[in-house]
Amino acid sequence: MPNGRAYDYEEAIGTAADADFFIDYDPMALVQETLRDDARMNEFRPFSEGAFIAGVDASFNECRAKTYLDVDVLIRDFAVGLAPGLFPGEQGTCFT
Repeated sequence: MPNGRAYDYEEAIGTAADADFFIDYDPMALVQETLRDDARMNEFRPFSEGAFIAGVDASFNECRAKTYLDVDVLIRDFAVGLAPGLFPGEQGTCFT
């Protein structure tokens, strides 16, 4: 709850309307469920083009804490997601 406000998913999408890439801190299963159940989310270009990463499902809670402590893991995952061609065969640790 940043600044005392609850996170608003739709507001975040609206704020990022012109984004080329999106980093979603939710687990990927939840993101996929949202995309399946709410057609409006597929109007957001990064989602419709698959230009996004989200948290791994298997170790989501561990990774959520880890990224605050091991910033190098977070930066590496972002780099792999943003430029997969520079990291052939690499997978993110906490984001997929």
